[in-house]
Order: sequence, then structure tokens, then C-alpha cells
Amino acid sequence: MKVEVRCPSCEKIGFIKISEDKFANINRGLLAINIAEKLICEHSFIVYVDKNLIVRDCFIADFHIKIPELDTSEELNDNALLDVNKIDLVILRLNFSASIFAYILRCLFLKKKMVFISKETFLFKHLKSLIKYITLNNFDYSIEIIHTDDFFKNMDKYSEYIILEGNKIIQDKDKIINPKDLKVERTIIQKFLSENDKLSSILILRKEIETSYRLAKSVVDFVNTYKGKEIQSKEIIDHLFREFKIEVTIGYLDYIIKIVENAFNLKVPKSSDVSNFLGLF
Repeated sequence: MKVEVRCPSCEKIGFIKISEDKFANINRGLLAINIAEKLICEHSFIVYVDKNLIVRDCFIADFHIKIPELDTSEELNDNALLDVNKIDLVILRLNFSASIFAYILRCLFLKKKMVFISKETFLFKHLKSLIKYITLNNFDYSIEIIHTDDFFKNMDKYSEYIILEGNKIIQDKDKIINPKDLKVERTIIQKFLSENDKLSSILILRKEIETSYRLAKSVVDFVNTYKGKEIQSKEIIDHLFREFKIEVTIGYLDYIIKIVENAFNLKVPKSSDVSNFLGLF
């Protein structure tokens, strides 16, 4: 079976072959396919294809973004398991692009007000349940999901919100959602969508969000010990290694610091000298 794909970076069009057995275990979900460099163009990227061979979304592959792995002993109790089982993940995957999931994470991590508008009200309970579960005991959020008609009746209320409709960004005044700046969020969503089992997929997403929260909270506690004094990134990286036995890259640390400054409302007193902040001297 041939599928037409378009590179999300240079927009060059090409074709890939997919064997039927690739769809054997995904039912109505999405198949994630890694497109290597030189196959279509000079870029590598990931395409998400449904069982009807329709490309639902494309991501530039960000495999150089290394996300730390934290051990977790969390087990689902009966009530939590019941709530998770009510989420129709297949419906969500078929109606929301991978990019939209990444945009939602961005708003969540940076504590930005977001409203998602749609006429497909059957999606609401599933998306609300998913967001509620993956943020349980970690991030506070301000994400509303409303019918299109209700939105237009109360447009003034959402003048400062990031507005999403379908798979499009309708309003983002502060340019919070820059696709080129969502490397960690996209990597998390890639892992989420690549897992075929529903429960495992949701647990993966929750674990990644919990990891971001725990690391950011630890950085908050560490920065508070400095009492406003300037701090180098190397000192934060060393702290996280001592605390969690993990190695954090500068790119991932920048992502964590954004969470600290937005979700936790704590300004990190970085050195005014960039090289000093990076700990190069």
C-alpha cells in the first residue's frame, strides 16, 4: 500500500509503502511511521497514518531531545482505573492531531489559559477526562472545552486565551505555541501516540507530565535556597543529578526553567553573563 506524505519542514511530497500487517494491532488508532533522511527529502520526520491510509499529522523528528526517566511506583487504584477506562482514546486520536496534543501540553506546562472550541460535543468528556487524569496531583490548568456556538456568544471572555479550533490555532497573541520551540512536548506526544495499548499509552503520558512536574518542583526548591542570588545552569543540573541520579541537557533544562517561571511563578535568577549562566567558567 502506498501513502503520499509531505515533509513538514520543506513540504516536499513523496510516497512510502506500508504493509497491511502494520495495521494488525492498531484497530482504529494511528500508526506512527519514522521517515528517515533521504527517503523523501533531506529531513527525518514522523507521520501518523490511520487505518484508511490518511495521514493525520507529521512531526519533525526530535530524537536529540533526551527526556530523563524517573522511577515511579504509582499503581492505579480501582477508581482511577475506572476513570481511565471511560476515556475513548481511539476517538481522541482520530479527531485530534499530534500537534494539538503538543499544544495542549504547552499551555499546561506554561499555565496559559486555553479554550478549545468544537461542534463535536461527544469529544468533550473524553478530552476533559484525559486532561484531568494526566494532571492529577501535579499541574493546575485553565483549559476550557466548549461548543462553537457558546464561544461566539461569549467571545469577549476569551480575549486573553489561546484559542484552538479543530486542529488549528485561532488565537495566540503572545506566540506561546511556536512549533519550532515544542521539542520536548512533541517528543512526549510521540511516545504517547506510539504506544498501541490504551492504558499503557495514557500511563506513559501521565508519567512524562509527572516527571516534568517533579523536576520543576525540585528546581523551585533549589532556587529558593539561593535567595535571589545569581545561579548557573550547571549548578541546577548538578542538583538534579544528586536528587534523581539523572543527566539533564541544557535544552531540557531550558524547558524545565520555563515551567518553573510560568507554572510556579518563580523567576530563576540567571547570571546576566550567558556563558557564566551556562557554567562554562
